[in-house]
Amino acid sequence: MSLVTIRFETIDSKIVCAVDVRKSDEIVLMKGKDKKLELELYIRAGNTSKPLIDTPEIVEFCLKRSKPSGESY
Repeated sequence: MSLVTIRFETIDSKIVCAVDVRKSDEIVLMKGKDKKLELELYIRAGNTSKPLIDTPEIVEFCLKRSKPSGESY
């Protein structure tokens, strides 16, 4: 929760809730909605969240996130 900030603003005479989420330095997993999956991994793709389901996609994402800048696998 330390990466999440919630604020309320008035826009066009309506109160809206804005949720700001900063990027984590660590890979974060969440408990899955799908009962077949115990944990799920999502990435941001534009203004949506995309689930990573295939093992090669997950491995590639984890390797890219964990390598020091300038190194390649």
